[in-house]
Amino acid sequence: MGENTSSPLPVPPDADGRLAAAERVLLSLRKLDERLVLGSREAARLAPLAAEWLARGVSVAGLRHALSNGLPVPLKCPAALLRHRLTEKMPDDEADQLPLKLAMCGDCGRGFRVVADEVRCTECRTAAPVRSPDPVPARVGWRERVRLAGATG
Repeated sequence: MGENTSSPLPVPPDADGRLAAAERVLLSLRKLDERLVLGSREAARLAPLAAEWLARGVSVAGLRHALSNGLPVPLKCPAALLRHRLTEKMPDDEADQLPLKLAMCGDCGRGFRVVADEVRCTECRTAAPVRSPDPVPARVGWRERVRLAGATG
């Protein structure tokens, strides 16, 4: 009864249902990993932190993944681990993020997210340079390849 149920974040009115959705996510974590069992009071204490993630644009699936991926072995206190992850991995506020800039690759025509001033996608930038055709035809037997290699070298 004298238990502290306060959260580090102020609990906003749940007009859009984020707090309830966050609590459902926290309680559903036991389905992903049986070690992530929370009591209803623990989930209620952590729900404002999880709701803040949802307010910052993280999807329910993204939140679930961030909380359940790469769990330590052994897991001693699930509530403490989840509180740590919710506070330490809190994403930046959407207002602080730079807008996404998308472009079409100049080589392959695929869309990609521009980080600096790239004009080609990552795959095209990191692909091996195009080599001249192999002087040895692909359907030549090993004896012919050895003979051709000896003639050119």
